[in-house]
Amino acid sequence: MNRQKLQSPFYSNLLPVVIYATGSLAILNANKMASNLYGYNENEFCDLTILEFCAPDEMVRLAEVLNEQPINENVGTLGAWTYLKKVAKLLRLK
Repeated sequence: MNRQKLQSPFYSNLLPVVIYATGSLAILNANKMASNLYGYNENEFCDLTILEFCAPDEMVRLAEVLNEQPINENVGTLGAWTYLKKVAKLLRLK
């Protein structure tokens, strides 16, 4: 990884950050903190959609919220969400 990439706010952020495409909901990238917390490496994250990343019982709620929110809205500010870790454990974050 190059020095510029490591110094960017995305990669150096101390909070887990996942970026996804608004149309397809495909995960485009995740920072190191997200990889450490959820257990997926960058390639594994990019094989998921944001819907596959959330807990199965929250997929419908997330899909509804994503359809109702403006494109630039941060879903993380819309309440607590439960995400699926790679080891199939659920993690609830607010």
